[in-house]
Amino acid sequence: MESSKRWDWHREHTPAARESVYLNAGWSGPMTDVVSGAMHAYLDAELMAGPTRRDHFDKRVAMREAYRENAAKVLGAPVDGVTITSNTTDGLNVVLSGLPLNEGDRVLSTTIEHPSGTVPLYWTRERAATEVEWLKLTAEDSNAAIVDRFASRIDRRTRLVLLSHISFATGQLLPLREIAEVAHRAGAQVLVDGAQTAGHLPLDMEAMGADFYAIPMHKWMCGPSGLGALYIRPELIPMVQPQRTSGRGAESWDYEGGFVPAHADIKKFETGTLSTVSVAGANAAIEQYLESGPEAVFNRVIELTRHAETRFAKIPGFELASPAREEARTGLFAFRLDGIDALLAAPQLQRNHRIVCRSVRTENAIRLSLHVYNNEADIEAAAAAVEALLRDGLEESPDAGPAD
Repeated sequence: MESSKRWDWHREHTPAARESVYLNAGWSGPMTDVVSGAMHAYLDAELMAGPTRRDHFDKRVAMREAYRENAAKVLGAPVDGVTITSNTTDGLNVVLSGLPLNEGDRVLSTTIEHPSGTVPLYWTRERAATEVEWLKLTAEDSNAAIVDRFASRIDRRTRLVLLSHISFATGQLLPLREIAEVAHRAGAQVLVDGAQTAGHLPLDMEAMGADFYAIPMHKWMCGPSGLGALYIRPELIPMVQPQRTSGRGAESWDYEGGFVPAHADIKKFETGTLSTVSVAGANAAIEQYLESGPEAVFNRVIELTRHAETRFAKIPGFELASPAREEARTGLFAFRLDGIDALLAAPQLQRNHRIVCRSVRTENAIRLSLHVYNNEADIEAAAAAVEALLRDGLEESPDAGPAD
């Protein structure tokens, strides 16, 4: 299917994109009816079979492993390096709580991280007495300047670099491969918050140099919430100790003290029973993404972002909060309006104009997420709504403020 028809297909099969101008995949993406249908089909099958009838149970197990394989395809990673998580934050916590970090070890992060990466890092500092430094980054920084800044602060005591591949705040795409090269030369490892990448841009763990990379299914992948994946470079799996585990964490055990830990098995991090209905939806979401083509998806998203930059630049008082540089541009389009509180403006756009977006408190910015089910008409509708807001003024509202 040619690209333009494929994007039309996504729009036709995404009901939320017809009910409103949905510009918020960076928070949580809307499902297609195909994803919803896969979930309903699974529930109907379980309704008739019951969860543990042998043939149905075997399908559940197969679906779980198919999800691991699908997530590995999205990550561009070997399947034996992919563990199933509940979301990005879960994956980040697996690594931060499981690495052997000690007093005096340094962790380097940035000032454009999501709280779900920053707060677990603070708890790591509390637990292990590590030193933590946050590099100040802005959307105006060139990739070369960013790499130089990392190089100036990474030393032989730096054990870990934690960064977002795409900043939730500005939509800035960081030069991950170059940063990883600098970190690895100093003996440090790289943990990546990939909350804004899966379903958004092509990934290749080896080429990017990531040691650990956490992703969700509910954002740009437009799958169900409650599922994610974590890549760990296979040779590093034994180093990361599970802080919670299950029977999958043992090669063997008995009730007389005999225990052989599954140190090198990626499944040692997995606990309990997954929501298989969510697995059904996630598998369908990944399959439709891979069918559309990661490269084609990213190219279309960038095309929409360029269009938004041109249209919104005509609005008086508009200031771009995202990078305008091609090397750092993504489908997250953040902007400020002179004299306007973004925390009040974003909910007003939804309330009065059905523009589903969010604000970013740290940037005083309104953030639009432009995905393949969107089109140029959505951008025009959002721009017209912003112009109406500037004309009519802000309303006081009790529902102001973003979530995550």
